[in-house]
Amino acid sequence: MDNLEKRLLAILDSSKGERAVHSFLKEHAVIVRDSFSTAWNANIEVAEFCFGNDWRADFLLLCADSAKWTAIFIELEPPSSRLYLNNGTPSKALRVAQRQINDWKEWIRLHEPYLREHFSKILTNAGIGAQTGGVHEKAGTEILDPRTVIS
Repeated sequence: MDNLEKRLLAILDSSKGERAVHSFLKEHAVIVRDSFSTAWNANIEVAEFCFGNDWRADFLLLCADSAKWTAIFIELEPPSSRLYLNNGTPSKALRVAQRQINDWKEWIRLHEPYLREHFSKILTNAGIGAQTGGVHEKAGTEILDPRTVIS
């Protein structure tokens, strides 16, 4: 087990909570990328991604392959949170998180052009694109096009 893994496990086992985990993952974004990436052409991690003034995800991971962009929104919960009750039903923490994710989906549906613009700025600033895995000047423009698939 490498040092990074040991440090993450120590934070998860401690009572420091969600903010400590978030800070660690923000400092070591490669863990977020390697854990959640769905593509190989581009992977960009954004900590504390804001959906306008309404919502905030702990992380956004923008991934690209030759067919589409994928936006993965990550919401952290305290490591000590129970996901399910003894009878198998979702805990309050899980129900709240699920409701939040449904709110995000509705926000995205209503504000897709704004979200594409935000993604475009991220891609332009990062200089990363879908076709080369490196610098791709058209990534910011590409994601603005409503014909470009974003899942």
